[in-house]
Amino acid sequence: MAASVALTAAAEGAARERMRDLRDRAVALRGEAVGLAGLDTESYRRVLEAGGPDEAGAALSQAADPPLAIAELAAELAELAAEAARSGNPRLRGDAFTAALLAEAACRAASELVTIDLADIPRDPRHERSRRASARGWSARERARSGA
Repeated sequence: MAASVALTAAAEGAARERMRDLRDRAVALRGEAVGLAGLDTESYRRVLEAGGPDEAGAALSQAADPPLAIAELAAELAELAAEAARSGNPRLRGDAFTAALLAEAACRAASELVTIDLADIPRDPRHERSRRASARGWSARERARSGA
């Protein structure tokens, strides 16, 4: 009996530590996202100021990088939220699902920007990275919904 209680307490301590790790990573991702939003603004400013079609095409290609990074970051955030929904406090499962849902939406929106920016470069590998990020976001949201 005492061993069972000790193992349960150890498992609960490990779960709390993991939730702290998830929170700390989410906070770090928030900081990264703020920086990427600034880069996105700056890179798209170059698109708007482009002089001709060649310059505009190059600027659009460069402008795809920040939203791609945002999509990948948002997919990771959705995965963190899914883990919190599965392993965290059951009373906070709705909040974790909401976080996953919002992260998936950010991921999909950023992926759409990548698609638009790279419309003239259909074989660019960033299209596939963007699709993978969207799929990760969707999958994480579904896991968060089910708590699995």
